[in-house]
Amino acid sequence: MKILSLTTAVAAVILGTASVASAELSKIVRMDPRTQMFIDTEGRTRFFHGTNMVMKSFPWHHDVNNFVPSWSIVDKDIETLKSLNINSVRLGVHWAGVEPVRGQYNQTYLDITQGIIKKLQDNGIYTLVDQHQDVWAAQLCGHGAPLWFVKSDWVVPGHRFPYPQKAPFSVDANGVPASADCNSIDWATSYLDYAVGNAFGRLYNNYDGLGDAWAAYWKTVATNYRQLQGVMGYDLMN
Repeated sequence: MKILSLTTAVAAVILGTASVASAELSKIVRMDPRTQMFIDTEGRTRFFHGTNMVMKSFPWHHDVNNFVPSWSIVDKDIETLKSLNINSVRLGVHWAGVEPVRGQYNQTYLDITQGIIKKLQDNGIYTLVDQHQDVWAAQLCGHGAPLWFVKSDWVVPGHRFPYPQKAPFSVDANGVPASADCNSIDWATSYLDYAVGNAFGRLYNNYDGLGDAWAAYWKTVATNYRQLQGVMGYDLMN
């Protein structure tokens, strides 16, 4: 499993040196609005030393059966985390994994990710659940949202992705450009592209109920994880 710095939209994650214990975790119940720090059920301020655990392609989760350097979460990975005094993980739980078909939730994926959280919890490690995305969708040379979210006819042909970085790319039947084309542009600059702004605008304006669908995805995720002591919070969009 890749060990990276924990960077999230939640500013209250503080780097610390607390040791990792296997005892039952004390649930995080609120964030102090004055200090911007996490508070547990005992009223204690909690400090975290964390890492990322995000699989940015199908099946959208790390291997839970076999040790694969950088890409698994099995006992050997857990021991590595504990040896580094890691006590929190930002876990990518992708919308594309949860709802690959609109209105149909993938319970298998939810069960696997819930199992990962439980395994971390049993080893004294908290989880920040992250709706991870980079440039939102595969049609935009990114990932995160399901394939059904973006429609190519939202944008006139001359302004399709990645205009104005480059002329519009050729795409497959799902509207997804070839990897070679995606690798020819700067992904961060893509946030300024016309089609990317259009897609985010449709989410925020609830076009065709897409904002409601995003909220329903989060409701489904939170409902499945609500009994897990180790969930420290939800990063609504990274």
